[in-house]
Amino acid sequence: MLLTIAFSALNKVKNKPIGIILKSVLVGFLWFYLNLSIFRDKESRWSTYLFGEELMYTLRFSLLPISILVFVVLFIENKLTKL
Repeated sequence: MLLTIAFSALNKVKNKPIGIILKSVLVGFLWFYLNLSIFRDKESRWSTYLFGEELMYTLRFSLLPISILVFVVLFIENKLTKL
């Protein structure tokens, strides 16, 4: 629901490249935050990770899935707005 509201607001941005960048950053940040939360709950609680190590570990293993997700979401959103 949050993404729907955010994307509706970002569709009103006149400059299309800036809107695409903002949407990409929003989707990527939310996905990274979810991955980091899951990592902290499942793995990091049982180990001695520092916060910086948690960030780097999550980023290393989330970079490819986040990139793919951003492209898929933007592609689908682009197709739906043309309907």
